[in-house]
Amino acid sequence: MARISHVVFITLNVFTSIFGLVCVTGSIYFYIEKGMDCQQVLQAPLLISGLLTFVVSVMGLLASCFRINSLLIVYILLMFFVILLHAAFTLFMVFVANRNTGIVAIKLGFEKQFVHDINRRWLKRYFLSAKRWSGIRDCLAESGVCSDQDKIAVSHALHFFKGKLSPLLVGCCKPPRFCGFQQKNTTFWEMPRRGPAVPNSDCSTWSNNQNKLCFDCNSCKVGAVTDIISKWRTLTKSFFIFILVAFVILIITTSSRRKIMNKRKNIDSRA
Repeated sequence: MARISHVVFITLNVFTSIFGLVCVTGSIYFYIEKGMDCQQVLQAPLLISGLLTFVVSVMGLLASCFRINSLLIVYILLMFFVILLHAAFTLFMVFVANRNTGIVAIKLGFEKQFVHDINRRWLKRYFLSAKRWSGIRDCLAESGVCSDQDKIAVSHALHFFKGKLSPLLVGCCKPPRFCGFQQKNTTFWEMPRRGPAVPNSDCSTWSNNQNKLCFDCNSCKVGAVTDIISKWRTLTKSFFIFILVAFVILIITTSSRRKIMNKRKNIDSRA
């Protein structure tokens, strides 16, 4: 039974160390290749999670392989701290990504897209402040999110019934459908002579300039925040799996150490 626990312990720690390396690699990737990830919202959580998880997992492997009791105690304490840290961050992401303070219905393209109310104080302060949004907007323009307009137009035609087109592309790369603009080609939209169909600020904000487009539109901000929430949900699932694995490791470790301590007490009492 002890050997089985030892093998399971090593296997799970190898898994968590690989998880840590993947997180660090992902963080580095988001830093180097911005692309669609201009928000960079995953970079810091992945880096912190990856480094802590990898270091603690390696520490557990060393303590187990070389039977260093003092290192094992430090490992247990640190693993408990890592679990608490991941649990707190996971709860925070669930709270931000899933708690509705209101639902906003925005017509983007051919579909109605329901997103979480971006007027929540935290999201508004963190992502939609003038300074921060200016950086996100510049990044979106420089990264060429809307550069392949032909591809966007084809994807829109194929997926508008299924609602699969990215909110970021629809909100930032074309004028909102409710404006009633006429599309002359894949990169040029013309305003009706009577003006926009509805008196909405996004209609007047739209520009055919490929460096501006709808990057200052509210629909683009909604699309960006929706994209952020989608990424956080994916990260939340990964963190939840890690927490379960780490909790099992912690149980095995504390149980094994308790058995070792009991054996030593029995030997000392007989002596």
